[in-house]
Amino acid sequence: MKAVDDVSFDVYKGEVLGLVGESGCGKTSLSKALLGVNPDVCGNIERKSTNARMIFQDPYSSLNPSYTIGWLLEEPLRAAGVRSAQERQRRVNDMLKMIDLEGYNDRYPGELSGGQRQRVSIGQALITEPELVIADEPVSALDVTIQAQIMELMLKLQEKNGAFIYIYIA
Repeated sequence: MKAVDDVSFDVYKGEVLGLVGESGCGKTSLSKALLGVNPDVCGNIERKSTNARMIFQDPYSSLNPSYTIGWLLEEPLRAAGVRSAQERQRRVNDMLKMIDLEGYNDRYPGELSGGQRQRVSIGQALITEPELVIADEPVSALDVTIQAQIMELMLKLQEKNGAFIYIYIA
């Protein structure tokens, strides 16, 4: 079964690319292929970035409710090999400030609104300073006011951090 056929595009640092299409047309399959998560790809994917991250659609199920926000933001740094606890904590505090959740280190996901949870998901994706971020419908589960705030935040962070690919259902 073929999910996507004959797709070609380039994204360079500092650019935003939107992939738009109806539900089931293969946007998420394409994003998984770009990240290397989907091994069943025919054709060529040339990605110069080795540091790519994904922001998931559902902030409710993408955060482990057993861990604090500080721990959740620190985990990608541990996985990336940042050994110094002081450096990890500094970067967590910087990210919390950047996503407008300063002082939320000791809170749990269940104590946050949907928009706040999505900010944490964005922070998790960006804390390792990836060269490429794929956002799979990052605001679809949020109300219109929060959607605008999250999009504004993502554009601000995109200017600072590099290329994004936004994936939306039209």
